[in-house]
Parts: sequence; C-alpha cells; structure tokens
Amino acid sequence: MLAVWRTLALLFLVAAGMRPLHAQKVSPVRPGTKARPAVVGGAQLSAAERRALLAIATVENARALGADGAAPLVAALADPSPVVRRAAVRALGRLQRADLLPDIEGAVSDADERVQLEAINAIAQSLQGLRVLEPASADRRRALDDGVDALVGAAERLPSPSVLATAARSLGRLPYGDSIVPREVERVIAQMGDRPGPGGRPLARSDAAVAAGMMHGLYALARSGRTTGSPSQVARSAMRWATTFGLDSARPGGGATTATVQEAAARVRRLAYLALAAARDTSGELVRRAMRDTDEQVRRLAVVSAVALEDSVVRRQVVTSALRDPSFLVRFEGVRSYRTLPAPRVCAPLFRATLDPNPHVALAAVDALGGGCDDRGAATDSLIRLAATPVAAVPARPKGGTSWHRRAHALLALSRLSPTTAIPLLRQDALHPVWQVRLYVARAALVVRDTLTLSSLAFDGNGNVREAALAGISATVGHAADKVYLAALSALDYQVVLQAAQALRGAPAPDSVVPALFTALERLTAERRENARDPRVALVERIGELGNERQAQRLAPYLTDFDSTLAVRAATIMERWTLRRSVAAPRRLPLSTDAVDQVIGSDLRLLVRMAARSGGGVFVVRLLPDEAPLTVARIVKLVREGHYAGRTFHRVEPAFVIQGGSPAASRVRRRRSVHA
Repeated sequence: MLAVWRTLALLFLVAAGMRPLHAQKVSPVRPGTKARPAVVGGAQLSAAERRALLAIATVENARALGADGAAPLVAALADPSPVVRRAAVRALGRLQRADLLPDIEGAVSDADERVQLEAINAIAQSLQGLRVLEPASADRRRALDDGVDALVGAAERLPSPSVLATAARSLGRLPYGDSIVPREVERVIAQMGDRPGPGGRPLARSDAAVAAGMMHGLYALARSGRTTGSPSQVARSAMRWATTFGLDSARPGGGATTATVQEAAARVRRLAYLALAAARDTSGELVRRAMRDTDEQVRRLAVVSAVALEDSVVRRQVVTSALRDPSFLVRFEGVRSYRTLPAPRVCAPLFRATLDPNPHVALAAVDALGGGCDDRGAATDSLIRLAATPVAAVPARPKGGTSWHRRAHALLALSRLSPTTAIPLLRQDALHPVWQVRLYVARAALVVRDTLTLSSLAFDGNGNVREAALAGISATVGHAADKVYLAALSALDYQVVLQAAQALRGAPAPDSVVPALFTALERLTAERRENARDPRVALVERIGELGNERQAQRLAPYLTDFDSTLAVRAATIMERWTLRRSVAAPRRLPLSTDAVDQVIGSDLRLLVRMAARSGGGVFVVRLLPDEAPLTVARIVKLVREGHYAGRTFHRVEPAFVIQGGSPAASRVRRRRSVHA
C-alpha cells in the first residue's frame, strides 16, 4: 500500500520507558542541536562510557578486520561499566566467529544480569558463521558442542528466569548439522521449563517470558527440520501445552489479567502454533481451538495452519469463519486461503470481500479472483470492471481506501484468469501516467508472456518498472535479449543493474559481456555507497562466471574493497582463476564518528506524518541506538536533511513489515551514509 510521507520529524524523549507513549512530552531536534541523553540503567552515560561505546561502534563498523581486530572488544569486557561490557559482548557475537566463544562465555559470569543475557545471545550469534562449514566438519561439531555446553551450563548455574528464557531461545537457533544433538537439546529445553517458580508451579506454566523463550527455541528447531529432523514427542507435547498458556483458570501471576499479561500470554500461544505448524503437527482440534482464541494473531495462524489439513470439511469451516472475523488480519488470511479450498468455491465470498472496509482484505480478494473461485466468467467480468477503475495522474488515497491499487491488482489477476482478455488492457496501461500501474502491467505481461509490452517497458523512465520488465524478458526470451540487459547495466537505479546482471547469467558471448560488467562495477564502486552491495556483488559473481584469468588484473583491486563481502567474493574468484592464494583485505569507509556520537545514549523517536492525499494520520517510530547506533545515526542524519519528506512507503505486508523511505520506492537504491 503506497503512502506518502508529508513530514518526518525527529523527536527525543527522556526516560521514555517510565510512562506510556501518549503521556510523553516530545520536542523536535533542530539541525545543529543534540538529543539529550537517555537514562541508562538508572543513570545517564558518563563521558567515559560514551567514548567506549563509540569505540565499540567503530570496531563493529570495521568488522574487526585484521589479526587483532577483535582485541578492543575483548578488552572492553573488563570495563567498569556494565553498559560498555554489554555492548562489547554483543559486538563480539555479531562477528560470528567461533574462535571468540571462550571470551564470550566468560561474560556469562558477569555480575550484571544484562551482560549475562547479552553474552548468552552472543554465544548463539557467534556460532552462526559455522554455516559455511560442512555439516559433518569436525570443527563445526566441536564448536557446536562447546556452544551447547556453554548455554546449558549458564541455565544450570544462574537461577534467573530471564537467563532460562534466553538460553532456551539461543539453544534453538544454533546451526546444527544433524538430528542427533537437536533431540537432546529439545529435552533440555523442556526440562528448563520444569524448574519451579513462585508458588511451586513450573516456570513453563507460570512465567510467560520463560515459556516464550522455550517456544522460540523449539520453533527455531522445528523450522530447521530439513537438517535437524522431525521434533521429538517431548518437544511436540510442550508445544501443544503452550497453545493454552494463559487460558486456564489459574492464570500466570494470579488474579485479574492486565493487558500486558494477556499480550505476554498470547505471544506464547502464537509461538506454540508457529512451532506446531513448522513441525507439521497441526490437527483439526488445534485449529478449531485457535479459531476460538481471543488473540487475533492466534486466529490468523489458525487460518494459515488449516491449509495443511487433510480434512477439507474443517478447512472450509475455518476459512468461512475467518471471512467473518472482526479482525482484518484474520479476514486477510481467510481470503488468501479461500483459493486453496477444494471445489465448490463459489465467487460470492470473494465478491463481498472486494468491498471490505480494510484495503488489504479488499486487494487480497481482487488477487484471489484470478483463479480462486469456480465461476470464471463472473470473476472475469468483475475484474474487467475493477481494471477500469479511474486513476488520476497524481493519485490520492482516501483514509482507509485505495487509489491506483484496485486497477493494478485487477490487471494482474485478470492476466492469470483470462490472458486474451488481459493483453489489450495491458498494452493500453503500459502508457499509464502512474508508474505503479505500469509496474503491475510488467508483472502481468510476464504471466501472459506478452513480449511486446515487456519490451516497451524495458526502457521505462521508472527503475521499478524497468526492473520488472527486465525480469519478464529474461524469463520469456532469455539470452535473445542480452543487448537489452547490457544497456541496462548503465542505469542509475541499482535494482535495474542488479536485474540486468542476473539476467546475463550463462550469457553465450562472454567476451562482449565481461567488459560491460566491469564498467558497471567500476561506476558503482566509485560512488562508494555501502547499499550498492547487492548490484555490485551480482556484477562480481557474473564476472567470475563469464570471465577468466585474463581479467585478474582488473579484478585485483577489489581484494581491498570497502565492502568485506565483495572483497571475499573477489578473492575466491581470483584463486579459481590464477590457482594462487588470494587474500581479501577490505578497507572500510571511514566512519563519521560525530554522527554516531550524537545518537549514542539517546532515546529517539520519529514522528511520521502522512500527507492528506495519502489518507493522513500520524504514527511514532522508536529508534534503538543502543542496538544499532550506525543505522540510527544514518536515519537521524537523513531526517535532519529533510530526506524523507515526500517519500513513500512502497511495501506494506500485513502482519509482517512496512518498508519505505527510499527516493525511488525500492529496497535497492542509492542512499547517503554516515561515512566521511
């Protein structure tokens, strides 16, 4: 759902966690001013703490490169401030180096619980780098055994429920390479919840944080089932019990439940249903129970899970109920699941859903008409009418409504349902003044394999339209259009260059392609922008595929590229070409420490005000400089420069993500950084 940002103001709040959002006083941060420091652990950061945190951020930005790159982080583990020690151990984990496990494990015994919890998280994070090793590798097995021992040991030594919760979650996300250790880990996680809490009740049944940590861990293991195998009966029993957490008469904490307690309990149930779905252990009884839950997210998950049921009667009952649910999230999933039902599937429910007051539900119904019901003639007529929805050259969206969306979605759905009917409409709207409509035309043209329309859009003035057209051409005519892809390598829009590089995979005339790939790579590299990683890596990969040792000299400078990922790829290619060892030695872009220093220790909010032509309204975004100082510094800098004013949210996925703010309404786009 497109939405235009009218203004984006930076706000700061002191001690924000001490009172509800609606009671907070806010003040704009003007250019040249500095946000007041937030209260951290009961006191403001000292000058020494700020310097130490800035040093840690600098090392993180450099990816701790070099033989002693992590040494400053290890040294910071002995800092007198727990705030600094916590940041240091978190940074060590983010390096994803198993050799740092002993240093990280030592922080589990820190006197401050915040450091302990971060160290437990860091143990699991540090082992993620093992995924590059073969599952049967002795080094991988040894490091995993050490990690499991460290996490289990922490849970045994430290009595805090928070430690149990964090250890259970961390145990679940280790990169196991077989099904042996995970079964033992599941048993350990289940036993963690048996530890008695207040009143003697097991923590798994009385403490929402512990129960959520357990479900997180079991869910992560279930999701990795292709590698780790099917969850044990012990794990499944724990998941099933957790689907009732907070619903029994003896509620956690006793007495009347508050909204906070209810939300915490609902979170446990959501994770339990997610874990069961990942384990493919969903029954009609569980789905019916979930549909009676008071939490809308649990009911939404019931609809998602019902799709996998063999009992078509239960599936139909669940979907029918979902279409009448008061929550738009549940209705949204109901509409999306309707098309999966066996015949008969009358079109009336989808026709009604196109009039739903929530735009997400209405658009999902339009999409579903492209093959989700039996009366194809009636569905086609409905889509033709929707595809004729007038759209102004400068579209305006009423609050809770749509603008260009119905027309665009109808065109795509119609292309699936009746290609011959859709093609004339697509060719007509290939010239539509609203680029979002043309984007959907390009997607629909791929469905009907209309190469004429795709070719016309391959040179569109909008990068997103051009990207979609190139993807369609690549899928329909392949390398017959290599000249089109080569021309696209000179585009300013990163997403176009990325798509062109991908389309050139396997090009039959590499000698004419490789020079153009290098030219594009050199142009993007000269811009020195970190968010050019995707297109630049794609270009390097294509050079590695189509080039040979004769291009080694031209590729060699990228061994010291500012992006460590690209430098490693270049080194791998050089070794394959020359049969000699090549070492990546990336040189990071210098960091603007002033920008980072301004946000460290601050509690920041963004006030997003929507334009009237986008429905109006405001909402607040909380920034987390403690977790991601470099990212927050970049956002703050752009806000102060007015970068976001007039931008759009180009992607809204219900119950998942909102994405926006880029100049071209794309996730792959040139953007300024906080580097000097």
